[in-house]
Amino acid sequence: MRYIIVGAGGVGSTIGARLFEGGHEVVLVARGRHLEALQQHGLRLSTPDGEFTHHIPAIGGPDEIELRADDALVLAAKTQDVEGLLAQWAWQPVNGSSVAAGSLPVVCAQNGVASERIALRRFRQVYGMCVWLPATHLEPGVVEAQGAPRSGMLILGRYPAGADATASQIGADLSKSRFLAPVFPDVMRWKHGKLLGNLANAIEVVCGYSLTGDEHGVPTPVNEVLQRLANQAAQQGRAPGSATPGEVLALTGA
Repeated sequence: MRYIIVGAGGVGSTIGARLFEGGHEVVLVARGRHLEALQQHGLRLSTPDGEFTHHIPAIGGPDEIELRADDALVLAAKTQDVEGLLAQWAWQPVNGSSVAAGSLPVVCAQNGVASERIALRRFRQVYGMCVWLPATHLEPGVVEAQGAPRSGMLILGRYPAGADATASQIGADLSKSRFLAPVFPDVMRWKHGKLLGNLANAIEVVCGYSLTGDEHGVPTPVNEVLQRLANQAAQQGRAPGSATPGEVLALTGA
């Protein structure tokens, strides 16, 4: 399977680089100065294990590549760009006999829960990916991936629900490329759960907090604020049965 990373920023470039290191065909899709740097100098990936330069094919859009039946599109762009990008890729020919919308899988490797719904308007095979991957992209051609020994956790599943052979193959390829990549039939449950966890980010930066309370296990005022925030989010649209922080910690072994 060849992986076309649409939106090769911090997350997309890390996924692409690790797959490339694992011996898989990868194409990065980027724009502007970042694209120029990738084409001229390669992708410089900085990790806790060292710094590596990978000369991965990089393009600016679908008109610069001939799509194949074994391609998978990994969508790692911002949600506000998804509609326009999918419109560009959906009707591109694949091996001269079909189009991308009808024959290629699209993996939505993003925060949020809107991209899958947008993708399903055009593509027949849509997959959600819950991304836990610390990465930074501040300089053209350079990405820092802070996770070790694995670069992150990428939970994968069919959208709106299910698991199939394609999901299993992608999960296996990622698992062999320094990711924890389980395949679950309820991937959107995990994505909604991550959104609940993200609500705490601003509070953590300002106040700091502990999920277990103070040194005696007694909830602190910050814990109470976090709980109220989670409860409010649940009332305003949390998906039923979303994964909890405890489930995430159990899966990662933390």
